[in-house]
Amino acid sequence: MQPTDFSTSRNEILSRHQKSDSDLQNDLIILREWMKKQPHLPVDKLGDGFLEVQLLKNKFSSNESYSYFYDDYPTAPSKEASSYIPIPKLTENYERIIIGKIYNPEKWELARDIANGLILREFLSRYDYNDGEIFVVDYSNCPSSTIFSVMRANVLADALAIALKGHSSKIKQLHIISKVLPFLLNLSKPLVPAKLYSRIFAHESIESFKEKFAPCYLPKDYGGELKSLGEMRVDMDRMYSEHREELIEYVNTKSCEEKRLLKSNQEMQGTFRNLKID
Repeated sequence: MQPTDFSTSRNEILSRHQKSDSDLQNDLIILREWMKKQPHLPVDKLGDGFLEVQLLKNKFSSNESYSYFYDDYPTAPSKEASSYIPIPKLTENYERIIIGKIYNPEKWELARDIANGLILREFLSRYDYNDGEIFVVDYSNCPSSTIFSVMRANVLADALAIALKGHSSKIKQLHIISKVLPFLLNLSKPLVPAKLYSRIFAHESIESFKEKFAPCYLPKDYGGELKSLGEMRVDMDRMYSEHREELIEYVNTKSCEEKRLLKSNQEMQGTFRNLKID
């Protein structure tokens, strides 16, 4: 597995948004010109691929905000207590399924879990062309006592803000697989925007979850026809290892706040309403 594997549907996704390559180049020119007026931004580290994906996630016009809070880089997702794995094949509606699963409940830590998910998004923010995400959280093999003791509303709120605002995640569906659904739903309700909360699907088992999707889009251990999630984890190990230096650079890419100009220079004229990079 390579980061570029997630870019294979680029042209189809752009077509769904009535965007041609020439349209996109014009958008990038406008964006680059605006960025030149923002000396606090690390312009040389923000490639066109990154900017393209962010424009897509923001429907080529919305606000953008980034923060980077993590300081630990996983070298092998398969050695983590929990992992987030993006399924390489898009759904028929060009959505990316991402499955988060707890493998070792005894060593599971919420902060580490969230950091792993956000670091994955550093790859996806630069390579992943999709038309929305279907996010799956699988707690099916995690004891209820562990969930009760580990979950923290304030930590989840911070993580959700970074994912939705910092990485502009377009979550079309959120699936939760667990036997303690009332607790998780009550915990989520005040944290999740009402629009997203209405898109939550609750499942007491994997059997219930897999009924929602055609087998061609799911790992074989979820009733599908693709590689097992464990095999995909090993593929992710290889990707993280081969691109470790690149990943560290992604995570350390920050704006230089002492160079920020007055607010009047932060609005960009052009086809975007108001785009903020940091």
